[in-house]
Amino acid sequence: MKRLTYYIGLHAPTSTNDAASVTERRTMALDLLAGAYDALTVADVTGMWEGIEEPSLRVEVIIGEPEAEAGFTRTEQAHEIARDLALTLNQDAVGLSIETLADFRIITQD
Repeated sequence: MKRLTYYIGLHAPTSTNDAASVTERRTMALDLLAGAYDALTVADVTGMWEGIEEPSLRVEVIIGEPEAEAGFTRTEQAHEIARDLALTLNQDAVGLSIETLADFRIITQD
């Protein structure tokens, strides 16, 4: 199992970055991620890019590593999703951390 962590800034260089614009970009980011993964953990955080604070998202996803669609591995798919986020949100960059988990279990009530 792997933990993917996306770091997504919500200001854009060509926007007014008012509350409505930030909310719209937040929704666009979460819609894109929810379309790719069944479950997400989302945290609204303050990030910093080039010395300037901005509202940001930190989104964690746990995945297995079987092939995803079109022959990509799930890790390769995560890289493509990060690129899509950067393009969609007009970001210079989107951070992506990929960690291998030694022991992760999903505990159900059964």
